[in-house]
Amino acid sequence: MQEFPHQYRASAAGATEGPIRASSAELPSLDTMPPPQYGGAPGYWSPSLRTASFSFSVAYNKHPGWSGRA
Repeated sequence: MQEFPHQYRASAAGATEGPIRASSAELPSLDTMPPPQYGGAPGYWSPSLRTASFSFSVAYNKHPGWSGRA
């Protein structure tokens, strides 16, 4: 494992309207927008969806019953 502090390089670019493209080296770019309930267009990842999916992924992999390691 890399020593602390871990460092990640990421960038985001966009115009005054429309999606923001988040990117990082060696990873696919991801277009994001606010969720529809905050004025964003449907069909895009929002910061809250990314956080929720990451949290579920961590919980799924740590919980023995969910991950099939029970």
